[in-house]
Amino acid sequence: MDPKQQDSYTARGDYMLSQRDMLWFRYSGLEQYAMNPGRIGVAASNDMNAHNMGLSWNHTFGPTSTMQVQFGKSFVQLPDNTRYTSAPGDLASKMGLGTGLVQYGTSGQTLLPSVNVDNWFSGGENSTVNRPGDNWSFKGNYSKIIGNHTIRVGGEFIRADMGMVINLHSVNFREYETSNIVNSSTTGYSVASALLNAPYQSTRRDLIESLRFGGAAGAFISDSWKATSKLT
Repeated sequence: MDPKQQDSYTARGDYMLSQRDMLWFRYSGLEQYAMNPGRIGVAASNDMNAHNMGLSWNHTFGPTSTMQVQFGKSFVQLPDNTRYTSAPGDLASKMGLGTGLVQYGTSGQTLLPSVNVDNWFSGGENSTVNRPGDNWSFKGNYSKIIGNHTIRVGGEFIRADMGMVINLHSVNFREYETSNIVNSSTTGYSVASALLNAPYQSTRRDLIESLRFGGAAGAFISDSWKATSKLT
C-alpha cells in the first residue's frame, strides 16, 4: 500500500413512492490511510474513516397539509497503530513479559511495550482508536394551511457521542537510577539503567473512554398569517 492513500465515496438516490410520497437518500464517505515509518523496525499507521448519511421522507396529505421526516448520521474514527515490523513471535516470552502485560482486554490485541532509553532510543507498539464524532439526528415537521393561517409544528433530537480505546504500555529509563547520588547531575547511564531493569517510570493503559447517553432536543410551533391572499 502507498505511504498515503485517500478514497472518497458519494451516493444519492431519489424515489417517488407515489404521488403523495417521496424518498431521498444521501451518503458521503472518506477513507484515508497513512504509513509513517519511524526508527528501523517500527512503523506507525494513522488512518481516518468518516461517513455521513441522510434519509428524508416527504408525504403530502392533501392540498393544504404536508409532512417531512428526516434521519441523519455522522461518524468519524481515527485509528492509530504502531507496530514492530519484524519482531520474533516469542519476543514477549524472551523478555519475561506475561500475558497480563502484553494482552489488552478492551481490544483483544497483543502488543509489545514501548522501551524508552533517554538519549539513545525509544519505540514500541501501541494502539489508539479515537472516535471524536458518532452522532445521529431525527427530526420531523408538519404544516397545515387553515384559511389565512399556515400552522407548522415539529421537533428534533440529536444524539451526540464520542469515545476512545487506548492500549499502550511504556517503560522509561534514565541516568538517575545508576548515578552517584552525591553527583547525580553528571553521572549515571540510561543504558545501564535499562540493562539493570531499573526504570524510573512505567505507564500502562487498557481502557475505553465513552460518554453516557445524551444529546439535544427541541420542538417548535409557529403560525404564519396572511391579511389577504396577496398581502402577508
